[in-house]
Amino acid sequence: MTDTPPNKDELKQQTEQARRVLMRLQWLVIVLLGSGIVWLYTAFENINIQVNDKLAKIDTVDTRLNNMDDRIFALTSLYGQKPSQNKPTQEHDQELIKIQLSLANQLYKQGNYDETINALIAIRWQLPKMSGIATPIKNTLIDGLDKDISHLNAQKNQPDAWQAHVVKMQDVQAFLRKYQNNTTGSLSNKDLLIHDASMLLSLAIGSANARDKSTMTTYLQEVKIRLESYVILTDGKLSIGQVNPDTPATQNNETKTITPPLETVNDALYWVYELLANSPKDKHLHSTQILP
Repeated sequence: MTDTPPNKDELKQQTEQARRVLMRLQWLVIVLLGSGIVWLYTAFENINIQVNDKLAKIDTVDTRLNNMDDRIFALTSLYGQKPSQNKPTQEHDQELIKIQLSLANQLYKQGNYDETINALIAIRWQLPKMSGIATPIKNTLIDGLDKDISHLNAQKNQPDAWQAHVVKMQDVQAFLRKYQNNTTGSLSNKDLLIHDASMLLSLAIGSANARDKSTMTTYLQEVKIRLESYVILTDGKLSIGQVNPDTPATQNNETKTITPPLETVNDALYWVYELLANSPKDKHLHSTQILP
């Protein structure tokens, strides 16, 4: 009995099925490879982003540490002398303390009370170890530092004159902006004066936050000029009492002037006069006045 040769149609059908299976396998492999490549690319990008974020954080931390090292070095350095070298002379010790107190006083004028306290504590810790400063001067300095540290601890959570000044300027600016928004129609010269005064107040507020009295006063003078021009354009003359910006508005034996509420541009101008007349006074740490 002999085998029957397969039918040509069956062979053709089987061949076609095999070809389809191979094609499907090829497409499956291509899809899997494409998916793998996409997954690898996505994973690489995520890892790259994470690495960059970590590097950025490390760089930020490193910068902060370097800044702290610079401040500590400025406050505690003994001119880079090695322990084997001779101790600094009296002149060197006093000059070093003056530099450190000057840095602390600058922090104090900028309103950085916490950093000022830390600087004063570092100076106080260093003083007993210095042999180049006479004991009476050293004791006086320690007492002055203790007074400054106690005073700053009491004041750091209380609003100071600079903060009150900033609040008052912000009130004037808020009034001018509200007044400007109430105007209708096209902008006139008077509207531009109000706009300029509001923008200059922003600069004055920024200078006050930085404790830059000179720059703040310059901007307030410009605000005063703009508001005076507005009042003259409106009324033909200044209709409020003049105040000399170079002297305080009130004295101890004089009747205190009541500041009017902010209802008109004249009131805003009067407030600016008071801001100029009562700028925060420059203050210095008690301990900075001890060494000659």
